[in-house]
Amino acid sequence: MSVHQIDPLEDPRWRRFLLEHRSASIFHTPAWLQALRRTYGYEPFALTTSPPGRELTNGLVLCRINSRLTGRRLVSLPFSDHCEPLADGPKDIAQLCCSLGGLLEREHLKYIEIRPASACLKGEPGFGKAKGFWFHKIDLRPSQDELFRSFHRDCVQRKVVRAEREALSYEVGRSESLLRGDHKIKFTIAGNCSTLGL
Repeated sequence: MSVHQIDPLEDPRWRRFLLEHRSASIFHTPAWLQALRRTYGYEPFALTTSPPGRELTNGLVLCRINSRLTGRRLVSLPFSDHCEPLADGPKDIAQLCCSLGGLLEREHLKYIEIRPASACLKGEPGFGKAKGFWFHKIDLRPSQDELFRSFHRDCVQRKVVRAEREALSYEVGRSESLLRGDHKIKFTIAGNCSTLGL
């Protein structure tokens, strides 16, 4: 089966595909890929076994990187916590990974790095574990009270209660008053109340 290269920023099938695939994340979205291109000049593209004109059934998104320090390489994806290959089984993953060997040779790449959240590449020829990282996530479906009770009593719960008792507030924005420093923050050190202008 042939593997095709598509532009996930231009191909309208990519957005539709992401809405349907259970493993799609913020890091697969055209907005994130556009940010990588605008900020770092990286060229995003995706590989798929779906032929042109047919809806996508799988996809592996990568960025071409050309660095004087680290050389020419493909990364899925730079500055992203993870980027799962979007495939429905080992056969799809094997086909997409097999095509990477050809890219490695044709484009004279130093290496290809894929950052899946799962162990989906385990056993794929040519791939080995380079580094391991911890991935933390919180299920936001439970109620606010249930989430609070699930946190560690000393490390989190007490600090949240204290922040509420102290009426700690946090404000983010770009308003003129914030930029002028009209807002004051009150903080207490050893019982003495001070005001800090931001």
